[in-house]
Amino acid sequence: MVTKWVPSKTGNMDQRGRSASQASPSSCSRGLSGRLTRDLLRAIAVSSGGDHIFLVKESGGTPVLVAGMNFRATSEDLDPTIPLDIYASAGIIAHVFHTGATVHLTDPAHQPLFENDAYLREKKPQAILCLPLALNQMVAALYVERVAGTGGFSHGQLELMGLLARQAAAAIDAAESYELELDLVHNRLDPQFLHNSYSVIAQLVVADAPRAEAMLLVLSRLHRYVFATPVERLVTLRDEIAICRDYVLLEQCRLGDRLQVEIQVEGSIDQARIPALILQPLIENSVRNGSGQLGNSRVLVVATVHDHGIHLKVADDSTRADDRRPGLSNLIRRLARLYPRRHSFQINHGSGVIVEITLPASRDFVADLPPSSNSTHHRRD
Repeated sequence: MVTKWVPSKTGNMDQRGRSASQASPSSCSRGLSGRLTRDLLRAIAVSSGGDHIFLVKESGGTPVLVAGMNFRATSEDLDPTIPLDIYASAGIIAHVFHTGATVHLTDPAHQPLFENDAYLREKKPQAILCLPLALNQMVAALYVERVAGTGGFSHGQLELMGLLARQAAAAIDAAESYELELDLVHNRLDPQFLHNSYSVIAQLVVADAPRAEAMLLVLSRLHRYVFATPVERLVTLRDEIAICRDYVLLEQCRLGDRLQVEIQVEGSIDQARIPALILQPLIENSVRNGSGQLGNSRVLVVATVHDHGIHLKVADDSTRADDRRPGLSNLIRRLARLYPRRHSFQINHGSGVIVEITLPASRDFVADLPPSSNSTHHRRD
């Protein structure tokens, strides 16, 4: 059954038209991309007769609501912080993400594969479509549910919904990419770090002019690397480690013996390639969390290159890793986009904090960024 969206004689839309115009997308999609997504989801509802329309994205191995509209509850604003199983069958969505297969079911509550799904037992929807979408760095799915009606979705409806869903996913993916680019530009170097470095160099001009000149050259080199290197560019691990040493030199110039950093390298770092500014934010986070504590701050950096990939580890003696800092949160998002499902990021808490990243060795594994998430785990021992 196809429900049409046509004006009534009074100039108002029919019930589905009113629902579509009043329903609100999730707060995750805003601006132009949000309006485009809303229009595309509305078009899916009109063409398919669907009552619940969602775009769901995999983030850290967990499905999260990206954008959605509920045409059976026009006053309901879908909140992405509410558990997904309130709005949809989490079991069907998890199955689609795990298998990569499309699920199209009529009377899904009586399907043996999902007979234990609490949402299906309670809501008893008439038909459900869950369509996997793989677009650039976004691993997502379209979820369409029909509460009432007869039968499932027709072949023509399935094709049209797939096309519109890919357009909606593309709009959200482009918006996320643009937002990430802006965040990276704003947070490439901590302004406080620059202020501290210039202040220390200014003091050295009087006390030790040759060292002041050397530190100014180091800061210039770091500044050029950070702001002149495109965020999507791959650099050798040797180059990344070299710039990390420059950063450490500047911080040690300020902190003196309070900061002890050891960098260990295993394997060939000349051939291994990683995205620029992957390792430096980890060291900066360790220095920031350790330098404010009494006594010395010790940081151990280990970069290991082997046949199967690259392993980076930064360990310190601080009490916590502040993953809310923009530099570190942006790093997590970058890795999720560059290496979807092909990397790991872990923060382990014990006597200190250990941050570990594992990346694939081959350049072919790096996803192509659009023109200008992987897994993230936190474990406490």
